[in-house]
Amino acid sequence: MRCSISSMMFAAVLIFTANALKADTLLNWHLRLTGQTFSLYGVAHGHGQYVAVGYDDVTSNTLLTSPDGINWTARTPPSPTNYLQHIAFGNNVFLMASSMSNWRSTNGTDWTPIDNGSGDGLGSSLRLRFLNGNFWELRGSSGIRRSPDGLDWTTLKTSPYGTNRFYDITHGGDKFVAVGHDAQNNKTLINYSADNGATWHNVPLSHDNRLRSVAYGNGRFIAVGGYGYQHGLVMTSTDGTTWSTVTEAFEYILYRVIFDGELFVIGGDAGTMLVSSDGINWTLQWDDNNQVVGRTIYDLCRGQGKYLGVGYRGTIVQSDTGGAMQLPAPSIQANGAVGTVLVNNQDQLEITVTMNAGDYDRQSVDWWLVAAPGAGDWYYLGPEGQWNSFSPGSFAECRPANAGPLTNITTPLTVLPARDLPPGTYVFYFAVDPMDGILNYPDGPIRSDSVTVIVQ
Repeated sequence: MRCSISSMMFAAVLIFTANALKADTLLNWHLRLTGQTFSLYGVAHGHGQYVAVGYDDVTSNTLLTSPDGINWTARTPPSPTNYLQHIAFGNNVFLMASSMSNWRSTNGTDWTPIDNGSGDGLGSSLRLRFLNGNFWELRGSSGIRRSPDGLDWTTLKTSPYGTNRFYDITHGGDKFVAVGHDAQNNKTLINYSADNGATWHNVPLSHDNRLRSVAYGNGRFIAVGGYGYQHGLVMTSTDGTTWSTVTEAFEYILYRVIFDGELFVIGGDAGTMLVSSDGINWTLQWDDNNQVVGRTIYDLCRGQGKYLGVGYRGTIVQSDTGGAMQLPAPSIQANGAVGTVLVNNQDQLEITVTMNAGDYDRQSVDWWLVAAPGAGDWYYLGPEGQWNSFSPGSFAECRPANAGPLTNITTPLTVLPARDLPPGTYVFYFAVDPMDGILNYPDGPIRSDSVTVIVQ
């Protein structure tokens, strides 16, 4: 059966977890000098640009934007004070938080104040994240709230001030996991929720330490932290409920961990940069002829196929795409955004793809676009430009959309214009692998990217 993509009826998330090409666990890091002396505490990437925020020791704020992570422009911050320190991007908007106020922006330059929840008793903002189609904000002492757009918020958890404090949150499998510090007992703190944040459960722990960040990837949660003389804590869990210690022996405090589909990357005190493909074995890196040493990293993000970290007194470090070779980087977007995008069913939806061929430019590959409903036939985009059905899991029935040399696609190429999609979750995958007419799932090698669209 053949069908037009605009008439396809999806009901659930595509079950397609292709292995990515394994990148070398060594990244090439470069120091980016901006001339700023303010410390940078938050960074996000969206709409083709990086946005970094921070403040100096007095309370004067700084706001920087960059199209490439190399050339940075100082912008006028929406507030000159109140400690700008958190930023996130999702559903086509940036959200930014200071110690007292929140703002919203569609371009990272012009900001509109929004409700900061000052009347909800949750205290000041401690972290913003975009997870599973929503913004999540950690507030004061154990306050957690959720919003699809930064305008309408649902409070999910409160706690008396001065007891516990969450510093980060992530989502993996069927759980949300928040990590922080149990101030009453001076212990690490982990809570999890298996019902979208409605109910939270505490994980008893015995570490006299603090957890500062958490990420999920490859079926594993990784939590990192440190405090005072208790440095370099790394913990892991496959289910969010039972945790084990990977190490508590790293010399410096670890502030941030992220996962991008291939690698876990940690940034920390004194320029500590750690990378791992499995979350268990870690490689310590100082790069750019050791210029990164001593430059504390407070936050990390990934954009344009690169990792970027920000930190103490204007420090910005950026990686190559990974390893000695720049791996091809397929990218797929919905309405110009990556990750998870929320749209109304009457909105125009445009799925586009780009490609950074890197050092693989002109190498012969198969190009794949795959989608599937939760039940019934799955679909691939064939060379004739039509979506063709195939039996679920029977990848031998698939044909590539194109077979030919890798090339850079810098201007987004539209592969789907659609409107009036039924409410539900839609996932689209864009992948490349060796040119043999075979979709190399699950054994690889294959390089893929995905975008999730939630239609309301």
